[in-house]
Amino acid sequence: MKKIFFLLIFIVPFYAYADKPKVLKDFVLPDEVTCELGVSFCFEKKICTTSKSDFNSIRDKCIIAKLEPNANSTLRRAVKNNCSRIACDPGFIDKLKYK
Repeated sequence: MKKIFFLLIFIVPFYAYADKPKVLKDFVLPDEVTCELGVSFCFEKKICTTSKSDFNSIRDKCIIAKLEPNANSTLRRAVKNNCSRIACDPGFIDKLKYK
């Protein structure tokens, strides 16, 4: 009886892991690693949902709409960063406005 008990103790854990795949098929790299490898288009180490051409188009139209002609450099930088964030992951209204 003791031998069967000890066999079960050692066999059950190995049997439980036998069903696990040996290759990690659904493994997803973190955004920072993906961006550093250049796998996809990124802004501020986050993967963008838009393509690079859509990103540029949305960002440029957003900057034109929000930036005043006589803005100082600090305001220009803030508007460019804000529009880049919008262009990276635009909402429904942003797509309608700027695309």
